[in-house]
Amino acid sequence: MIKVAYLVSHPIQYQAPLMRLLSSKPGVDLDVYFRSSFSTAAYYDPGFGGKVEWDVPLLDGYKSKTLTPHPLNRISKLDFSQGLFKHLAASGKTVLWIHGFANPYYAYVIERALRQGVQVFIRDEVQKTGNRRSPWKERVKGAILRSWSKRGVGFLAIGTLNRDYYIAKGVDPASIFLVPYAVDREFFERLSAESRADFGPRREALGFDRDATVVLFASKFMERKRGLDLIEAFRQTYPRLLAAGVNKPVLAFAGSGEQAEALEAAVRGLPIVFLGFQNQQSLGRLFGLVDLFVLPSRHEPWGLVVNEAMSASLPVIVSDEVGCWPDLVKDGINGFVFPAGDQPALAEALFKAMSDPARLAAMGDESRRIIGDWGYAQDVSGILEAAAWSRARRTCEPR
Repeated sequence: MIKVAYLVSHPIQYQAPLMRLLSSKPGVDLDVYFRSSFSTAAYYDPGFGGKVEWDVPLLDGYKSKTLTPHPLNRISKLDFSQGLFKHLAASGKTVLWIHGFANPYYAYVIERALRQGVQVFIRDEVQKTGNRRSPWKERVKGAILRSWSKRGVGFLAIGTLNRDYYIAKGVDPASIFLVPYAVDREFFERLSAESRADFGPRREALGFDRDATVVLFASKFMERKRGLDLIEAFRQTYPRLLAAGVNKPVLAFAGSGEQAEALEAAVRGLPIVFLGFQNQQSLGRLFGLVDLFVLPSRHEPWGLVVNEAMSASLPVIVSDEVGCWPDLVKDGINGFVFPAGDQPALAEALFKAMSDPARLAAMGDESRRIIGDWGYAQDVSGILEAAAWSRARRTCEPR
């Protein structure tokens, strides 16, 4: 029996299906601990510039508990772990999986767990691509990671760039296990298929012609997501697309946020549609009504919306600062990768994808094939492999 406690900041829509799957596995005893439960109700998300209330279950199908706030009014009884170790002792959990490590709270929990002989696994988004951190902070982080690695901490890599970061910091490669960033593929496959079954009327309801060629951007309207780059690239390639006979090219923006006014002001006569924030179910259906997905971000640790789009059999274009690209985007096969911030290169990628309908469809098929090997089943395998490594390591330790 693997007795695992998972510590994460709050319930996350992408992770809930994985928690349910893990909890259903024979031989796995999982307890999930949240530092806060704010995401289970409507809350203000500054990235979206408004309130968000997720339309998928966040807490069903697994054991979870929200930790108590710090009792700052009773300093003598202060437990900086928010009662976590009391729960670990009561439940007999021997493995602590932590989402994150770079803030003082998580560093404290990791150190305390190691002193108490608890096996620690760290999963984090950190990677080198687009890294804007100061050199001295990176040196400190490297020293901490090397120290933890020598003391038996395991690392659950979300993908290639994340694994490369740990190795570059001196983490023992034998202690790194692939637990990929994933989404509920079947969810997005099912919802997109529903839309395709009623394609014409659903498209018209959104303001698209049935035979238009639609490019989708779906993310927060933030500067680092580079929505303005996409508009400018679309402006550059639009005349070429028309000259090449592409059916009614359209660019659709799904989302909201601080750059909304700037994006709308940049349209200037182009066929660009703003659809507003799309929750998980409406986004899944939207994927079935478009032809191509683009995420041109800078400093994007992963980009789970790319997983979602690929699950809906969409070709994808991403910048080389979107962390998922080495694992999910095969240039010229299921999409294109371009240098972040390079608007002409993005315009050329748009033209290559949109000017050949047969190629566009084939790339969508490749997306679905690639993402088929990148999901929650691989996460479970990675976690079980890490647990087996931990048991073998403890067996070999001198008594």
